[in-house]
Amino acid sequence: MSDVDQITTCVPVGYYYRQNEQQNKKTIFNWRCIKAGCKGTCQTYSNRVGEDVILISINDIHENFHSASPNKIKILERRRKIGHKVEFSDEKPRKILHELNDNNLDDEMIANSANYPPNPKKLSEIYFPDFLTITKKKENFLFDSGADSEFIIFTTESNLQNLKNAHVFVDGTFDIAPKLFAQVYTIHALIDGRCFLMAYGLLSRKTEEMYVEFLNAVQIKLKHHPLSITSDFEKGFINTSMKVFPKVNVFGCFFHFKQSMWRKISELGLKVIYLEDENDIY
Repeated sequence: MSDVDQITTCVPVGYYYRQNEQQNKKTIFNWRCIKAGCKGTCQTYSNRVGEDVILISINDIHENFHSASPNKIKILERRRKIGHKVEFSDEKPRKILHELNDNNLDDEMIANSANYPPNPKKLSEIYFPDFLTITKKKENFLFDSGADSEFIIFTTESNLQNLKNAHVFVDGTFDIAPKLFAQVYTIHALIDGRCFLMAYGLLSRKTEEMYVEFLNAVQIKLKHHPLSITSDFEKGFINTSMKVFPKVNVFGCFFHFKQSMWRKISELGLKVIYLEDENDIY
């Protein structure tokens, strides 16, 4: 059941329902199966948290359309809980996802789900079904799997062409890197005053050599180089950007610069003086 004040979804006996109508203004509520075309219904007493929600009746018409899917129901309910917590909680999304991550799914659910293939133990075992490598516009999305599968790039030819003569922004993160990869790198382009994501890179190592391979795979497809590249202050990536794109201006991100300045202020014991300085100009 939902954990908001008024329950809008109901999950008895392996089927997922939405509230259809209220038969009695005080006690009885009607529900309808969320499966398109299914006319399965049920009735309950109450639809509020803190009250006993008792199943009054349920029809068997589901069997004419689809079978019960208790594992799928768990997934849907988990997604709903995540959405609800993100909307109503002050906690950071990362913390919410950590609390409700896949490790909390029971072993039986994982074992019975066709959506959970065995995790690869090495990069060469990674397999991409065709339907995950083609966009809706029928463009290849799996752009490059790299020499010896050291990295994987997801992008399209048209996305890469948006990098030419554009201001480009790149950033790397470790928090969302899949197993077997050290980090996820993203490449963005500024187009008509708006920043758009153009490419994902899954890198197995955090080294200049890895960055060279990654950026070389991108620049080979570019007829014209970007106008500029802005990144954080990781020395390895900055050095690589200047090697691969020697005529392109490379800048450090102002956000990361401010973070670095604040760390230095704290390190030198100047935090209190900085915060109390009445003549401070922002």
